[in-house]
Amino acid sequence: MWGSLLSDVLANARPGVLWITIQTHRNIVSVASMKDIPVILVSRNRRADTQTLAEAEDAGITIATTALTSYEAAGKLWEAGLR
Repeated sequence: MWGSLLSDVLANARPGVLWITIQTHRNIVSVASMKDIPVILVSRNRRADTQTLAEAEDAGITIATTALTSYEAAGKLWEAGLR
């Protein structure tokens, strides 16, 4: 799991992590692609636009959405054993 700031993700995320964010703009796909992040979980029911979703699909990146806050989502994933 990883935090939300693009610069922090670029500097510190390891390939293969799940990225939890509230950001929905197309730059999340670029960052995820550069860092080999296969899944972006967007919290608080925010939705990426169709262009961002299309770019993610082309890059092989899954964008999922949850109603939970980023904190709550991270906690649920931790409880489920995702580290």
